[in-house]
Amino acid sequence: MSLEKAVNDIASLMLISAKTAPKAKGEDDVLFKIATKKEKDEITKRMRELAEERGKNWKRDANCIDVAQSLVIVGVRGRKPIGLDCGACGMTCEELKKTLEELKIEIQKMKPKRGSLYNQKVREYNSLVLQYNNLIDENKQLINEYNSQVRSFNECVTEAK
Repeated sequence: MSLEKAVNDIASLMLISAKTAPKAKGEDDVLFKIATKKEKDEITKRMRELAEERGKNWKRDANCIDVAQSLVIVGVRGRKPIGLDCGACGMTCEELKKTLEELKIEIQKMKPKRGSLYNQKVREYNSLVLQYNNLIDENKQLINEYNSQVRSFNECVTEAK
């Protein structure tokens, strides 16, 4: 088996894993794909542009992608809160949903779709979605830690018997 085939097989397995992974409340908003060579080049080009305003890590990461055999892209639609209403973002889920919807509508109505105001609104929207996704990641980490502790406890109880 060639290295290229092995890498492609692994990337495909990663997509299957993303598709079959547990989802928040069973709602599947996960998007994924294996980037083509052209897409990979476009992504790294844009990352290098972003490095100018966001810092050198973007350039470093672009260099890593350049040498990677494959690029698996996994994202979340981020269209709606999952409804747990934890308040961790500073809003209720309803408020977050309303804010995201209002921003999206405002961005869609804007003409032209360029310029500093448009870019500011898109950044604001993306920042809010990123904040939301980070909260989800933090919750997942807490859940994984909890599950690990439960497994350890159960093993101790089983050994004690």
